[in-house]
Amino acid sequence: MRQIGVIAWLILCATSQAQTVHDFVLGAKDAVGATPAEVVCGPQVESMSWSPSGRYLLVSRQVLSLNDQQFVQIVSKTATPNTIPMPKSEIIIWDNVARKAKTIFSYPGDKLQVSPFGWFAKSDVCVLAITKNSNDVNLANNLVLVTASSGAQRTIPYVPNRDTPVLSLTQDFLAIETDSSIPAPTYYGPGSAATVVGPPPGAGGDVRSAPIPVLRQLSLKFYKPSGGSTNSINLPPSTVVGCIWSQSGVVCCATKERINNKNVSSWYSINPTTLAVQKMATKPVFESKPSQDEVIVIDAQQKLKDKSNAKVVVLTQKTAKSGDSVNLTTDGDQGVLNDQATATAFRFQGAAVVRNIVHIPADVFAELKKAAQKSDLLSDVKQVGLGLIMFGTDNDDKFPSKDSDWQSALDPYLRNSRLLDGFVYTFAGGSMTGIENPASTELGYKEGPGGRAVIYADGHAKWVPNP
Repeated sequence: MRQIGVIAWLILCATSQAQTVHDFVLGAKDAVGATPAEVVCGPQVESMSWSPSGRYLLVSRQVLSLNDQQFVQIVSKTATPNTIPMPKSEIIIWDNVARKAKTIFSYPGDKLQVSPFGWFAKSDVCVLAITKNSNDVNLANNLVLVTASSGAQRTIPYVPNRDTPVLSLTQDFLAIETDSSIPAPTYYGPGSAATVVGPPPGAGGDVRSAPIPVLRQLSLKFYKPSGGSTNSINLPPSTVVGCIWSQSGVVCCATKERINNKNVSSWYSINPTTLAVQKMATKPVFESKPSQDEVIVIDAQQKLKDKSNAKVVVLTQKTAKSGDSVNLTTDGDQGVLNDQATATAFRFQGAAVVRNIVHIPADVFAELKKAAQKSDLLSDVKQVGLGLIMFGTDNDDKFPSKDSDWQSALDPYLRNSRLLDGFVYTFAGGSMTGIENPASTELGYKEGPGGRAVIYADGHAKWVPNP
């Protein structure tokens, strides 16, 4: 019932003729509406992503705090690296049930850089990649697993440019591929800069260290959301492409070998539970995240009256009528929908903002829309009736004649001339004081779904169903 009440309020707003932004969109099965916006944090937001349950929003931002003097220096281009502070790396988790934001990481950018890496596929546990930007021995490069509900953290050692973390999109595993390749010696011929691998037998010259390894030595380890890990397993020595998750829930790697003067490629699978390595008969089908079937949030451009373009974030449905959409915000971008299509987040002028999405069945929506239209029409005729009464008060207590240009006569007494659109004036005109029963004397009406909104001489309005 609460859900229907919220949508009813949205429909009343959206169906008002004075409302320029629609707050609902109807698809084949249901209607979706966006609740009022809530600010998560801001500004200077860089990225946002929802947890698998759709409850938590992970926000990354760079926070730069400037005083007035520093701001002037930047604008006047007189700032130097010594006068402007480094921004702080900050990670925030928004709880969309408790409606609260919690900062779980904040550190000066000249010391550490933190980047969201993603979420485990079936757990509300996110992965952060932390890299140090200084020579401080007390700091280290790490992957940090953070439980969104409690903020609990587990640390995994991580070496950039050596370790490659890969989260599964469908399985609750994080795979880390480690490249321990050792640079191979390279032969430099006498008096020549040309290189060949290894010194040929009987050739002169010397052997030096080369930056490019001849044989890759890759290993793989799997981590669960709890931080527990499997033993490390070596990949085939001829691996050229490693650590790709497949739809069958295993990690795949590709090898290339020289056999009988031909390059032969093969695929191998590594089971994250048993660590079994098996040669595959066919090339794997790589995993992809299932897309939300119906509701869509997209970044778009909107043409303004001055013919300039404004960034907007739009909510729509695949089965909605062409052009039917909800404008979630103007001057916004990075719209992201949770997997359950119950909430969306976007940037508004650099700040992270959330709007919940409410679903109701199409038939219920149709009835609520009719009720909202009736309410809108009753409001319109009541304002027209008030205009008629004010006109009569200024004109010797006489209503305008039905055969006169009564629309032009009423216009000064209405806040908006569009109130007369569709209004049928039925009173013949004449004295206001001579009406015997004002409460039952009709002045006019507007037609609507299944009836009419009627205004009476005493100023009250009533919905009269069709016979």
